[in-house]
Amino acid sequence: MGTGAIPRVPAAAKGRMRAFACALLYTALAFWLFSSDWLLRPVLRPLGRALHVGGLDAGTVAFYETINLVTALLLTGLFA
Repeated sequence: MGTGAIPRVPAAAKGRMRAFACALLYTALAFWLFSSDWLLRPVLRPLGRALHVGGLDAGTVAFYETINLVTALLLTGLFA
């Protein structure tokens, strides 16, 4: 068989697949790496105690939503 047996992938499909692969990598990093307890707990727990956030109150929700925002901005900066 010659090289003609291998189908060519159109350039548009390559662009879509690259975007899909980046989205999968972004999701994997966001959910399993940066949101994992073993990575961020040693940093966030003392910071939360210093800010007196704990339990289920507005301060705790705001604190962890800020962490989610920083994670999203970090990952968006990596993939932009």
